[in-house]
Amino acid sequence: MNYPILFIVFLLYGYFGTRMAKKRGRSEKAWFFLCFFFGLLGLAVLFFLKPLKKEIVVEAVPEEEGPRVLWYYLDGENKQIGPVSEGALKRNLEEAAYIWNETMDAWARPDELGFTRTP
Repeated sequence: MNYPILFIVFLLYGYFGTRMAKKRGRSEKAWFFLCFFFGLLGLAVLFFLKPLKKEIVVEAVPEEEGPRVLWYYLDGENKQIGPVSEGALKRNLEEAAYIWNETMDAWARPDELGFTRTP
């Protein structure tokens, strides 16, 4: 049997497992090794698992800070998320394709409004 070709095939299983895991919000490294060692069985299990939902943290804004602006954003699947505070919006910017609040006329990209990611 040609072991180098077999090794390359299992590396491809691991690669495709990593891509599927990323789309489903799961650990890419863990699924690489699972798909590498279990091959098509690992890919099949990952295919039938439901995507994990990311929890969005909404922080309270004290009243003395002035008027509270609530933000909404569209994720990569054009699903509207919100209302969230500005801090929560900044933490979830990697998901936000477009953002909006009640003072705006139309949706805008975060970089157009000067938003940058915060940890």
